[in-house]
Amino acid sequence: MYTGIRTINMKKMKGIMTLISLALAVRLFLGFLISRTTLAHVSDDENNFRSLFEHRMEMISLPEQRSIEYCNKPGQKIEGMEGKYPDSSMKLLGTVLLIRHGDRLPISRPPAFDGHPPPGRKPCSLDPSISPTNRMLGHFINTVKGQTALLKKSMNPYLQNFDLLPDTCSDVSITQSGITQMLELGDFLRQRYVTDISNVHQDVVISTSRFARTFQSLLSFLYGFLPERFNEFVMGKISTSSSIYFCDSDLSSTPSFMTHCNCAKAKTIAQLRASFRYWDPHNPHISHLHDLLKIDERNSLKKRSFESEKKIGPTPLSVASPSRIWDWLVSEYYCHGRPLPCLPNESIPSQTNCLNSTTIKELIHLVDKNHLRMINDFQYIKATSLAMYPFLSSINKKFHDLVKKYNYHCASEDTSATDNNPFVWILSGHDITIGPLFVALDIPLLKKAPYASRVAFELWVSCDKSDNNCCYSHEIKPYVRILLNGKDVTDNIGHCGAKTNWEFPDTQRTKQNRPCPLSYFNEFINYNFLKRFNSTNYEDACQS
Repeated sequence: MYTGIRTINMKKMKGIMTLISLALAVRLFLGFLISRTTLAHVSDDENNFRSLFEHRMEMISLPEQRSIEYCNKPGQKIEGMEGKYPDSSMKLLGTVLLIRHGDRLPISRPPAFDGHPPPGRKPCSLDPSISPTNRMLGHFINTVKGQTALLKKSMNPYLQNFDLLPDTCSDVSITQSGITQMLELGDFLRQRYVTDISNVHQDVVISTSRFARTFQSLLSFLYGFLPERFNEFVMGKISTSSSIYFCDSDLSSTPSFMTHCNCAKAKTIAQLRASFRYWDPHNPHISHLHDLLKIDERNSLKKRSFESEKKIGPTPLSVASPSRIWDWLVSEYYCHGRPLPCLPNESIPSQTNCLNSTTIKELIHLVDKNHLRMINDFQYIKATSLAMYPFLSSINKKFHDLVKKYNYHCASEDTSATDNNPFVWILSGHDITIGPLFVALDIPLLKKAPYASRVAFELWVSCDKSDNNCCYSHEIKPYVRILLNGKDVTDNIGHCGAKTNWEFPDTQRTKQNRPCPLSYFNEFINYNFLKRFNSTNYEDACQS
């Protein structure tokens, strides 16, 4: 009897241990997949992984989870590694900071809602007594309103036609939530990059694309970044870029072919992006969405699918694409806590037809599939990489200039000049600036960058002095670190990650502690970057 009971118990224990092992394996596997939802490498070796990831993503991508991440609502604690390094022998010389504008109204609305925004308070009307708000919002509004005439008089001519505050709710206007986001982000990064207020003016360069939402976001960011010098920044300090890719920005040399945004191939990005706006005519949820939003009254989109695209041509830019519908939903409803919209049932007037979570989940899956196809398309990779190449080249050249300047001050024993704030170049752009930038770096994002996202390129120097006075070091080594929303992604750049493994062999250094030697970053920009397109110079790559 005893033996039989023991045998049964042992069998049960083996079964339990098997289940536990299986559960742990599944958990680790899911954790691995989830960890890849921010960055992805584009290579032939990962095609199988992508299809598996895409299938898994359909199981975990809920509209609520995605919108929470994308909206990036103000009032949350901002965290990040910007301006800090765990190694005390590292000194920060400069940073290039690309920010995405804050929360805005949708780009467009579907036909059924065109000209009919949701009822209630307009989200772009600024009122610091109403949420979302913070301690800086009221002061910012009063400062700008009290000095509008003075500020506008001294501003860049391209910006003088823009309102300094989003008082009118036009399409794509920045909202109070967006202004509050940027105030908080500026305040956070002020604590990381500003150490000496008296010298900060000469250490900061500011650029923006020529859109009201990026300009107004920049103003609120600057007020949070350094309110004491806000007027100085705004009056004649802000330059504009004619391109959302900042290809005409060069701080270190005379203008060249690269900085005139003359690349013909790069100018095809918008049309290439439009060619990946497929619908799924076989999905009943998507068909229901078509009917409910009356999309087909304006465009026969049910015919547009991945398979039929070659037959009927690319989707026009004005068409209500899946990504535009999702943008409308997240910008108009999810980000502002509104319930999903409903429309009267034309057949049964007493009833309404409402969007539901299942339909929107299918829409998100479709948006994700289109996006994955796009970032794996060679022509899109080439166009976006060439569009961002001048900007990356400008960063590379500026970093080399900063190192030369630092060495000069060290050689002249002017050590006081090496203790100033790090150089900061602030650029206010879009999600379609950040997305192509990471494609160019060969680590494309699997999802659109959230509102108020930031990308930091930091230049550090390493020496053997713990007091950061590297002028007295035997050897000064410059390094580049790249952060996305505060997270170090430098090691994901293939050229840097592969080579820094032997540069930093110490097992105590994690991937997040391994910057990229500036010489490797320079090699990636000036040599390996164009080799991907079988070209040796930028002009030839643009024409091929």
